[in-house]
Parts: sequence; structure tokens; C-alpha cells
Amino acid sequence: MKKYKFVKINYKGFGDWGWWLKIESIFQLYDWYFDTKAMRIGGDVLDFLSSKEFHYLVSNEPPCKNHFRTEYGQMLLYEAMKEEKVNLSSLIDFLSHKIMDGKIESLAKGYILYVNKVGGYSPVKKGEINKFEEIDFVEKDECIFPEYIDKDIKIYQWFGAKHWYAKIGDVDVVIDGEQKWNTYDQAKISATKFLKGL
Repeated sequence: MKKYKFVKINYKGFGDWGWWLKIESIFQLYDWYFDTKAMRIGGDVLDFLSSKEFHYLVSNEPPCKNHFRTEYGQMLLYEAMKEEKVNLSSLIDFLSHKIMDGKIESLAKGYILYVNKVGGYSPVKKGEINKFEEIDFVEKDECIFPEYIDKDIKIYQWFGAKHWYAKIGDVDVVIDGEQKWNTYDQAKISATKFLKGL
């Protein structure tokens, strides 16, 4: 059974840096990626494809009024501008590589990765004296950072859809295989239980 190890970091000279996910193997890295980033990439690409910027790029006449709303939108725009013809699979592949390549290389060179809740990371050489001091740790079944609280729950509904979904950070709330709820309140209650590990 997979476990996520979160460590609280004291960065010597700078104080408390909060909770970070500690990744020591390629298997742990892929668990993190597939539980947090893989689904998000697809959503970010779809958001970009329905944005004003994308439609200007391909037709000069935007049928929509929304700008992209995701953190990877600017990267996708830059990559799409380099292409003569925009290819959905190449955009997804581009984002996957951007997120994973440096992390894989660091692990291969014998580094431990400390990943923050937005996906940024600090590689630290195993056995090397460094400024990262682990002052506490917790292991969890889900990739939910220990400092997340109720205000970090995001409840959303896709445009034109009738069901509600929930996220905590980058993690989709899934309870006993159920990922969508009929009402906002049902989604909120389920996400709160998920957060508290009930």
C-alpha cells in the first residue's frame, strides 16, 4: 500500500518552511504525479483550448470571451505558438515533460526531492549536509498536505453540467469510487470527510 511521507522543514537560517512531500524513489514520484498532476494536465489543456488566446491563435476570431484560467496556460500558449498546427497530444506531452524531467533526473543522480504543495521542489543530495532540517513527519494514504484545512477545499461544477466535484489542493476527492455529487453541499461534506481522513 502506498504511503506519502510529509516532513516539516526548518530551513537553517530562514526558519519554518512548512510541510513538504519527501520523495526518495521513482515509484514515489509516479504515485505523486498520477495522484495529483496527471488529471490536472488534461484539465489545464482543455481550459486552454477553450480560451480566447487559443482561438486567436488558430482563427483570429475568438468564439469565447474567457482567458485561460490555469497555472499552465501561459506555458501552453508559448508552446502552441511555436507549432504550425496545434496538436493536443503534443501539448499534453510537453506539460508532462516540463513537470517530470527535472525531478526524474534529480532522483537518478541520488537526490531526495522535497516537493511543496504547488509542485515546486528542492533536490537534496542523500547523505550531504544541507540546510533542510526535518523537524516533524506524518505518513498519509492520500497526497493531502497536513496544513490543508477546510478553506482549501474547492467545490466546482463544469459549465453546463449538473454534478459537483471537489478538490483539495491538486487532489480530486474520490470516496469509495464516487467523484461527483448531486449538490454543492454533498460535495462539500464529502470533501470535509476526505480531508479529515474519515
